[in-house]
Amino acid sequence: GLGRSPRALYASQVASYMMRSGDWKRADELLQPLEAKPVEEPSPDEPRSQGSAAHCAPAPSGGPLELAEQVAVLGTRARAAAMLHDVAKTKALAGELDAAREKLRAFYSSTRSKDELTKLYASYARQRQALLARAASDDVALLKVLRESDGDGLAESNGESNPTAFVLHEEIADALLRLGRAKEA
Repeated sequence: GLGRSPRALYASQVASYMMRSGDWKRADELLQPLEAKPVEEPSPDEPRSQGSAAHCAPAPSGGPLELAEQVAVLGTRARAAAMLHDVAKTKALAGELDAAREKLRAFYSSTRSKDELTKLYASYARQRQALLARAASDDVALLKVLRESDGDGLAESNGESNPTAFVLHEEIADALLRLGRAKEA
């Protein structure tokens, strides 16, 4: 099994694979390894001298790593549902994703300024709108929210360094092409 630290990264790599391959139907299959209990890692603050019992003791649940994993898994599943145009499933997963992100708010507020936190959650709201627009095959709404997201700088990096394979300007161009506006793409 995987330790808690790499589990969210694994879910992000699943999203990246699906984005690059278009193999959205495999989301649950590819995320299945995360259904196994995580291999718990010792706390970096814990001295090793406490013996093997302390080393194997389960980490407290609900921490930022567990929540980050939930967000990554839910985000991957929600993106897959949206890309498969399953509106009901996308709405349900987006609601779960919102709830998981809300649980992280206290942690984020201890590590970010109020302005950064406001921008982050506004970006999350736009991501939710984009998921729902994709699910509904509403490229007009999708194009609008993608353009509004252009200044976020929170959800993506550029090119090959982007672990999610979501490249905003490519998504905008794809939506424009589907709308028959190739010259703008």
